[in-house]
Amino acid sequence: MQAQDVTRRLIFYVPGFDPFPLRRYRELYRKEAKRQAALAGYQISQLPPDPALGADWGVDSVFEGQRTFAAFIVLGWSDLVKHAVSAGILRTYVALVQSLWIYLYSRAFFD
Repeated sequence: MQAQDVTRRLIFYVPGFDPFPLRRYRELYRKEAKRQAALAGYQISQLPPDPALGADWGVDSVFEGQRTFAAFIVLGWSDLVKHAVSAGILRTYVALVQSLWIYLYSRAFFD
């Protein structure tokens, strides 16, 4: 089998249970990618959203002479998180206990 270089990537990012909008993740990536590139000695540039791919942003990078393009799609659920948080902390903990009970009762943790 012959090795192939990866030149294009499609990356799906699922954020944690937080109510932050897409722009926070895009800006965090922009800032941290620039710092990482400076440390590791490669080139990176963030590109605007690509509607054709459904990408929230793109990245063009050159590492050890190899150019790679990556398209990032954030599978955001901040609207669901905001709804859950707006119900109040007590309701959030009740939902947590209910979910834990379901996992324990179904033995999902043990299989």
